[in-house]
Amino acid sequence: MIMRTEPSLELLTLFVRGRLDQATMDEIKSHLATNCKKCEAQMQWAKTILEAAGNDPSEAPPENMLAAGRRIFADYERRRNETNSRIFHAILMFDSAWIPLPAGARAPASGQRRLLFAAEPYEIDLEISRIHRGSFDLLGQVLPADRLPLSCRATLQQRGRKTAPLDTRGLFAFDAVAPGIAGLTFHLGEQTIKLSRVRIG
Repeated sequence: MIMRTEPSLELLTLFVRGRLDQATMDEIKSHLATNCKKCEAQMQWAKTILEAAGNDPSEAPPENMLAAGRRIFADYERRRNETNSRIFHAILMFDSAWIPLPAGARAPASGQRRLLFAAEPYEIDLEISRIHRGSFDLLGQVLPADRLPLSCRATLQQRGRKTAPLDTRGLFAFDAVAPGIAGLTFHLGEQTIKLSRVRIG
């Protein structure tokens, strides 16, 4: 059986790791057999990230980091069970801070960081760049843009609220964002996507 829609990056990542039920695995295999270029590119991206993680010689993380991870997933499970089906909580799929720098290497002078979130059928790509010692630019894009309804907007919650429109390519921007924890909400027609805890800086 071939999937009616393209599998999300989240599903493709779980597929590469063999973490899906057999029926879903078979559906994705059938879809990949159609030579979908987008999915092939996403599969390669997922394999590269997973391979890099598998080759990481780092020691086991300390217990406080493991405890923080357990709290994050417990919070995700709670939010996943919320009854309002029009509000979706995006899953963090990639954070450039996860990739350790080679020994002796220095972080980029710009302090740039990339994050990728997924909330089917959308993916949200964020770029956080230091502009001054105490503030950052937050740029992003919601994809696929051709699925976005008209008049979409993003709201940043941090010491108040800022709102930015999404253009026809799904692009948005917030400037002079203070360091700390921020929330992002995307109003996409009848669907709302939340990014509850985005670390700035």
